[in-house]
Amino acid sequence: KPFWLKGNALSLPSPFYSAAMAAVEMSRLSVSEDPATKVRALESFVGAYDASCGDSICQCLADGDMLVREAAARALASAGDSVLPMAEQIAKLLVSGDMGARCAAVEVLGALASGAAPYATSIAALLQEDVQDASAAALAAPCVAKKQKDALRIPKCAAAEALPKLGPSGRSFAAAVAKLLDDKLPEVAELLADPSEEVQEAASRFLQSIGGGYYT
Repeated sequence: KPFWLKGNALSLPSPFYSAAMAAVEMSRLSVSEDPATKVRALESFVGAYDASCGDSICQCLADGDMLVREAAARALASAGDSVLPMAEQIAKLLVSGDMGARCAAVEVLGALASGAAPYATSIAALLQEDVQDASAAALAAPCVAKKQKDALRIPKCAAAEALPKLGPSGRSFAAAVAKLLDDKLPEVAELLADPSEEVQEAASRFLQSIGGGYYT
């Protein structure tokens, strides 16, 4: 009897099983328009990244659904250095017209640490954006979805959180981040409270992470 058959069940060796499962989830990403299906597929790659699926996962960083973007960012961020070959492709989203895509890209680049240092200036540019993803707050308010972390819906928070992870290149923007402590980000929509407190918290975490570096 073939080694991959046990009784009437299919039993592939681990590497073959992983590849088979990756192919199944890839097909879901490719053909499904349902956000929930995409999220489930992306979640299967968290801690189990498959480079052959990298392009499809990366495309989901710019998906129109915030939960899909979050799941894609989580899948790529969990892969660490395995995603480095895709850093340039991910960095292109920093100038996307969709702020959710920009935030998701920064989330992944921050996870690459010094490997994303060449993109520090592009990430720091987000510190100047006085916007946030209103849809995330709108869905969280009636408990349709859990509230997203600040860095996935507010570009300034995304940049402030990612920059210190990039090493000296990121920490060189400490002065720009410090200005966020006086930031008064206006309301994006009537249903939103002023998010300046969240921006200030992100700025404070940045400065705390570099210790006295800002003052030298």
